[in-house]
Amino acid sequence: MARILIVDDNSTIRSQLSRAFVARRHEPFEAATGEEAIEVGRTTRPAGIVVDLVLPGIGGLGVLAALRTEIAGLVGIAISGVFDRGTGTRAARSAGAVEFMSKPFRMDHLVDVLERNLTHPPTHPPTHPPTHPPSSRVVPDIDSAPDGSAPDPPAGMIGTSAVMREVYRLIARIAPTAANVLIEGETGTGKELVARALHAASGRRAGAFVAVNCAALPRDLVEAELFGTQPGAFTGAVARAGHFELAQGGTLFLDEIGDLSLAAQAALLRALDQKSVQRLGSGKPHPIDFRLISATHVDLGTAVAAGQFRADLRYRLQQTTIRLPPLRARPDDIPLLVGAMLPRICAALGCGERRISPEARQVLEAYSWPGNVRQLKHALMHAASGAPEGVVRILDLPSDFHELSQSLKVAAPPRPAGLSLPAASAAVVAAVEQEWIRVELGRHQTMADVAHALGIHYRTLYEKMAAYGLRRPSTGKSTRR
Repeated sequence: MARILIVDDNSTIRSQLSRAFVARRHEPFEAATGEEAIEVGRTTRPAGIVVDLVLPGIGGLGVLAALRTEIAGLVGIAISGVFDRGTGTRAARSAGAVEFMSKPFRMDHLVDVLERNLTHPPTHPPTHPPTHPPSSRVVPDIDSAPDGSAPDPPAGMIGTSAVMREVYRLIARIAPTAANVLIEGETGTGKELVARALHAASGRRAGAFVAVNCAALPRDLVEAELFGTQPGAFTGAVARAGHFELAQGGTLFLDEIGDLSLAAQAALLRALDQKSVQRLGSGKPHPIDFRLISATHVDLGTAVAAGQFRADLRYRLQQTTIRLPPLRARPDDIPLLVGAMLPRICAALGCGERRISPEARQVLEAYSWPGNVRQLKHALMHAASGAPEGVVRILDLPSDFHELSQSLKVAAPPRPAGLSLPAASAAVVAAVEQEWIRVELGRHQTMADVAHALGIHYRTLYEKMAAYGLRRPSTGKSTRR
């Protein structure tokens, strides 16, 4: 007999699986959310887990990551009604599951697979006992990954591409240190998720995580917000701790640090150098002790050269760096992101279940995503709210995607007669590329923006334009010669 944890937000599936395991003399435990699953798992210490990849709150990948770090030899099976078998299998294996099954599945077959792996468990490296408090959410240490591979994704982060696996490695390596971290990445790539993962896996995880959007701070109140105030500092001022004091013993996350004025940068540098702050209107210093994590969507090196950012502050912030890839650099992760986000969006909108049509999925994977994951979320919200009959079609996506869908259709002609397969394949690829460049030329005002949208160097763009006979836009539009 073994203890089995069943994690699914569908109570019917949980009940059916529980009955199937009881019939085989196992002891099942149930959880409906990711957070509940982690708490139940820590209490019951199961030998096996069956977990849906798409859950409210922490997803199935995060549940597996947390519990496999704490429970040696935990055997996991991932299930999902959203992912296809290929995508689901890659995601499940990346999180350490032994098997992935698409819904609907045969209950007895799932039990057979789990029992077989409990009897003959897969080979894993030894799991070290956790040193963190039982209530903390963790990111596995890099040494826990087999064969030097990347650790499991931190809670809330989705992706199995090579570029994201490198991000997970950096998080696991940097989190236990005291170094200040600068997270670089375009808007919408998930910089705050990385900051929260660093905090959750650090020695300061029991302390507060205080996030500050520097771009949203009123220019004349930056020091009041960061350092706090005392009565008399200005009209209406009251005794109030600033963000620096609130982060005491924990982590302070300064998002969009590049948007701070030079005066605010000087005040920030002074506080970091002195390791203390003075509330406005007070001469009493307050010692500060926190881990500083900053994020920016601009190149601070360029900002320093332009006189817009202090070089000495940059060096203080950038003791180590994590660079987040744009979504266009990891298209293989798009099906995973869609599969995780769409059910949550549908539940929040109350619009019933939705699935993505193959044609819409193709367009989503081909799009350049200048707004990255945030834009993907908004596109899915737009589509889910208007999709009839439970299927998201191309026409349900925002209008930006309609022109791209047409270009993909136009650019995929049948194989010309007399061409070999390699030659025909090259012709189709060239046609797709030419039409895609033409579309982006019509969308953007500058060549830099066009190259950025396509994810290529501007010199490469000029070479391809010359090869395809495309002209540089003069009024925001492009025409052929």
